[in-house]
Amino acid sequence: MRHPALILAAIVLTHAVVVAQTTVPLPPHASTYTGYTRGLQFTAQTGCHITALALPPEARQAGDTASYLVRVNGAVALRSVGNQGSILTSIPIAPGDVVDVLGNWSPAAASSFTARNSYGTNTPGAGAAPYTVAIAGMPHVLYRCGWQWDIGDPAWTPNGATGSYMPPASGQLGRVLVTTSPTPAGTLANNAVLGQGCAAAYNSFYAALPTATAASAALQGGTLVLAPHAAGYQGAWLPGTANAFFAPPVAPTVLACGDDGVVALTIGSGELPTPQGPQSQLLVSGNGIVAWGGAAIDHPGTTSYAPSPAAMLDSALGGVYAWHDYNASEPGSGAIVAHEAYGVLYVTWNGVESYAVPETSNPSTLQFQFELATGVIRIVFVHVDGNATSSFGSSYLVGVTAPGPSANAGSLAFAAATPAQLRTQDPEVLPLALSGRTRPITGAAWDLRLANVPANATVGLDVFGLNDPALPDLYFFGAPGCGLRASPDVLVAWPVTGATRTFSLSIPNSPAVVNLHVYATSLVFQQPATNALGAITSNGVRGRVGDL
Repeated sequence: MRHPALILAAIVLTHAVVVAQTTVPLPPHASTYTGYTRGLQFTAQTGCHITALALPPEARQAGDTASYLVRVNGAVALRSVGNQGSILTSIPIAPGDVVDVLGNWSPAAASSFTARNSYGTNTPGAGAAPYTVAIAGMPHVLYRCGWQWDIGDPAWTPNGATGSYMPPASGQLGRVLVTTSPTPAGTLANNAVLGQGCAAAYNSFYAALPTATAASAALQGGTLVLAPHAAGYQGAWLPGTANAFFAPPVAPTVLACGDDGVVALTIGSGELPTPQGPQSQLLVSGNGIVAWGGAAIDHPGTTSYAPSPAAMLDSALGGVYAWHDYNASEPGSGAIVAHEAYGVLYVTWNGVESYAVPETSNPSTLQFQFELATGVIRIVFVHVDGNATSSFGSSYLVGVTAPGPSANAGSLAFAAATPAQLRTQDPEVLPLALSGRTRPITGAAWDLRLANVPANATVGLDVFGLNDPALPDLYFFGAPGCGLRASPDVLVAWPVTGATRTFSLSIPNSPAVVNLHVYATSLVFQQPATNALGAITSNGVRGRVGDL
């Protein structure tokens, strides 16, 4: 089999336009991951064109084809599936653009969890993200990113109905070979996503804290309370309450989780009510996860000691997370223990150590509290050590998730989160989502797509404007949580006929409109109404008009 680097070299030599093309250097293959699509992300420090994409051969199996997805500023710039190998592209990138390049080998019968990826090393400073490379002669920092689905699945859509975007993070890069060339003369048209649609309801929420130092500042002394309701949990963050809530362990049972281990804990005096039904047994991970269900705790796309929002959101099990790389097996560490008292099950990290370089005493104490009569859960952060020197990473991920794939609402700062952001609901309701299908190029149509239109929607309204009002919340207009990201200069009404809508705006063929910013958003009116305005709004899309 020919190596993709050789294929790319042939492409360069035979390309009709003689330009300087270079392939972005990536770390060598370290492992193969099968499941969701993976790739890399960078913020462009200079303009360029992406002229070719290829996949390394290590993860390919017989009958596989290559699938590619490129997003620029959150908008899909290219999706190409069913390829035998490398492809030629012409994707303009402007300085400041945020670029996601995803790719994987897909089997003939692709579905949600069939993507085959070549992973780079996971060694910090030696190939793991953040990883610095040269693109178009300028240093760029690559991060790991992905999509929680196989993008080669014919049913895949970019609106969250088939998986969700995995935001940039440190760790193993999904290896996609990217070839670039300098930007030709002219002005690049591009799209950017502004804000998000409203009326969403998610079955998970979380706070991702990149280091132990950040986690100590955000969590220490606080308590996350999760009160069950019919379809999920209502969360509340109570700062300064940890010492009052903490119950010192009394005649506890030691849970021999060791380093990265999991122990099954049978509840001795009843069952824990959860939105997924009563639980008589919990699974306790030594790395700060308590889950329920009949299978093992899984961490799709990562390892048990490397917290990842995507892994939590797509775990097969529901559970509560204070995920961090603890090490109860370190000499001098306190133990992970469990005890029951007065109808409450307590699981306590009682002065449990974390890794450090050099090793030193850096224990943390936290406690999960499960009220067996009510199902209320509390995560009590008595002491969160701030030592961030571990060579394995020191990040934290704190939150709650329902079983199975979840959409990603993004990381929260608990202290600033609203009650709506701290509420879970299963099944989920995805936000009204607007995306640019093409870029606004002079003399062409700017195509847009609206997705996740609710079933009770009756009439829609597309809004085009030359300004962004930047209104994040239309509370005083009767639509709390809904924003407006386009001035109402042109309004187009339409009858709702399905869950998606495609529409376009013609861009004049005139140099006078080059560099003009055009804004778009959409509203849909519902019956019965879900708010006083009677309508919900999508995110906005900003199009910069160009001639390329």
